Amino acid sequence: MLRRRLPLRDSYKHFWSGLSAVCACSPSEVMGGFVAITFHNTELATKGDLGARLFSKISLMATRTAVYAYCPDRITTATSFEAREATLRADFAAEHKTNEAFRRTLAIGTETNCGAVIQIRGSMVEIAVPAVRLTPNGQSTSWSKRTVLARPGIAPCSYGL
Repeated sequence: MLRRRLPLRDSYKHFWSGLSAVCACSPSEVMGGFVAITFHNTELATKGDLGARLFSKISLMATRTAVYAYCPDRITTATSFEAREATLRADFAAEHKTNEAFRRTLAIGTETNCGAVIQIRGSMVEIAVPAVRLTPNGQSTSWSKRTVLARPGIAPCSYGL
């Protein structure tokens, strides 16, 4: 979870690291938790170039750590997390099944997320782009693979790109 929140290590001479923990009595009962985030600049201070050491205030700072404590009611329990994940997987599977059925039954005149189907050639579908919709090249029709088309309003149109 922390990897998505902290800057990438390769981007700077300094880096951030994090540690998180949850204390629980059981999968459905959480006692509390914490997150510790550390700012490391030892490489910058010792191995950084002379300009970075002379002109950067970062090199003068000590390594700092922030610790955040969380109340039990702010932490998702393992049981509720697993239930939510199962629901999301079931919703994704149902949506995937619905999209596959839609793509299998495409016919001339069917409305898609890109416009109305005007021609089908195997796995490729020609779409009549509505006049009010702007396309990359100003075309009034576009060819798309059947596998990227969706029901209207479900996904943005890629216009065959």
